[in-house]
Amino acid sequence: MKTLLPTSIVIVKNTTVPMGKYVQNLVDNPIEKSVDEIYELENQVLTEFNKIKIDGESSDAKYKRYIETRKRVEAERDILKPKPTDTVGLGKKKYPIYTELENRKLQKQYLHRLSFNEDSVEIPDDYVIYLFDFGGNWNHPYALGAAVSPEKNYIIYFCQRG
Repeated sequence: MKTLLPTSIVIVKNTTVPMGKYVQNLVDNPIEKSVDEIYELENQVLTEFNKIKIDGESSDAKYKRYIETRKRVEAERDILKPKPTDTVGLGKKKYPIYTELENRKLQKQYLHRLSFNEDSVEIPDDYVIYLFDFGGNWNHPYALGAAVSPEKNYIIYFCQRG
């Protein structure tokens, strides 16, 4: 039963996790491209590739020409991409610094949720733990309860699964 009782609490602050490093990493290492970007690039490469038709061209030569066309089109597109300029030095790396409002907007845009700063703290020994219900089976036990501060002004409800 002791393993089902919580030992720490998570304190969530009302400030969001900074997005500067995340956004800068996306700019520096663009891993994922949207489906629209991929189709647009492929269509652009095929358009450029089909402008030139060579009679009797072997399939190997055609493939090499296609790869060269793709590299050229990607290089031209990369030159046009905007580079971030608003950065503040943090150690050796430089990351953009955003206000709390900008940070929340970026989190909704990239993460589709808000991520807040949090800290884990041990539950003090003077808290009283009330157990409302426990059960389950030997492999999946659970415990429902609350931890109440000595002043009875702070209550932590919990549902702990083993």
